[in-house]
Amino acid sequence: MEQIPALTKDYPQRWQVEEFFKFNQPLGWQRAGTLNLNIRYGHLSMVLLAQAAIHQLRQRLGHPFLQWDALHFARHLFEGLEGDVRVEKQTIVVTLYNPPNASLLQNHYEHLPEKLAREGVTPASRGSTISKIDFRFK
Repeated sequence: MEQIPALTKDYPQRWQVEEFFKFNQPLGWQRAGTLNLNIRYGHLSMVLLAQAAIHQLRQRLGHPFLQWDALHFARHLFEGLEGDVRVEKQTIVVTLYNPPNASLLQNHYEHLPEKLAREGVTPASRGSTISKIDFRFK
């Protein structure tokens, strides 16, 4: 009889974990390419970084993106992206050509160094010659 109260008490936390894996399976959670522990840790670290970046992008773009799983997000947003990457002085410049939902992306990513400076985020300066990233939309 003790299991039922424990299950009902812990269910909300369990549900969040299940939702996390449901929405992010295509990022690489569903398979293990090797049993080498160091490679697995590296793989899982990259998956967590990708998940965090996509989660932040979802939050910024709002509905309907908040409800899309990683596969839907990739097919309907990332696959439609075309552009190039260049280095200008100390800035990585990413130019996107005709991206889907350009106005939403522009609002958050165009003139990014200035926006980050207003928020108190300063460029990394430890031994790196490239310290900023900016986005352009055409």
